[in-house]
Formats: sequence, C-alpha cells, structure tokens
Amino acid sequence: MRYWKIFLIVTVLSVGLGLFSSYRMYGHKVETCEQCGISINPTFEVVFHLKDGTIKRYCCVNDALHAYREMADQVDWVAVTEQETGEKLNETNVIFVENDIVTCEPCGTRLHIFEAETHGGLFFEHRVDKYMKKFGGKIVDNPFLAAKKAFQEKQEKNQ
Repeated sequence: MRYWKIFLIVTVLSVGLGLFSSYRMYGHKVETCEQCGISINPTFEVVFHLKDGTIKRYCCVNDALHAYREMADQVDWVAVTEQETGEKLNETNVIFVENDIVTCEPCGTRLHIFEAETHGGLFFEHRVDKYMKKFGGKIVDNPFLAAKKAFQEKQEKNQ
C-alpha cells in the first residue's frame, strides 16, 4: 500500500513537471485570429500595428483585408509574414503572388508573400519567378493599398 502512494505521488509530480516544462518551452498563449477565431499559423500571420499602440493578429491576408476595410484609419502599419523566411515585413516591402495553393483552408486564402528586396536593395524577383515556375500563379498588386483607397472613398462619401 505504501509503494502505491509513493508511485502515485511520483507520477503526479512527473506529469505536472512535464506540463510545466511544455508551458515554459512553447509559451502559454495560442494566438487566435481577430476575424475568424481560428489558431494562427505563424507562417501566414498578418499583424496590424494600430495607432493607439495595440496589436491585432490575423490568420491570413483575407481575414486581415476584411478587417482592414473597416478600420484602415486606425492602422499605423501592417506586418505580413514572408513565407520562406518567416520574417515579419512591412506590407509595402513585399510581393504578393496569387495561385491555386491555399495558405489558410478555412478562409480560402491563395496569396503568398515574398520579400521584395534585400537590405542591400537587390530585388528578389528571381525567387518569386522560381516559385511561380514551380507552383504557378501571378504577381498581384498590394491588396492593402486597394483596401485603403476603398476605405478613404467610403469615408469621403459618408461626409
């Protein structure tokens, strides 16, 4: 009977320590999309840095665009994730490629993001061309610029 109690105590402590270690290693919070509520895959995350200092996170470009169309005046800048490096970049410094490969199943997003230039100013278009030869697709205009323009026109119309 005594060994059973010791075994139970050791097992509970081991499980607790394992859970605590996982919590410390992987963080305690899973980010969810502000628009649709699904867990965010960091490879395709879009982050709004608002003028009031807060941050809003989205699972993909589609959901970010839906939100942006309603709150463009509150957004200071938009960080998108470069799909090859995982680096967060300003949306004005990237190339958007659209093809049939879905990046976010629930939202149906088909936009892929690549860095437009290196720190030395050399364009990375050869990477984009290589990607498009392998997977197809076409370069599209920055959708956030079109959304901002539509937002501004809507604001002017309402005034």
